[in-house]
Amino acid sequence: MSDITVDKLQDLEKKYKKIFELSAKLRHHQIRHIKFKTSVDFDKGVYYARQLDHFIKEELKEIPKSEQQELFK
Repeated sequence: MSDITVDKLQDLEKKYKKIFELSAKLRHHQIRHIKFKTSVDFDKGVYYARQLDHFIKEELKEIPKSEQQELFK
């Protein structure tokens, strides 16, 4: 494999790990909030949800837009 492919794979691996890490933390605090009704877990759940949303939004910016017209809208 070329170095470019290895670098791209390593970058993708980092991104997937970040998504899984944020998602796991979010779910952990959501479950704890439901179970124990603590405001701390609610606040942390909201924090990690925002972090995950921000990460996804930034990643979607990097995807090039297709010049092909959409068939169905």
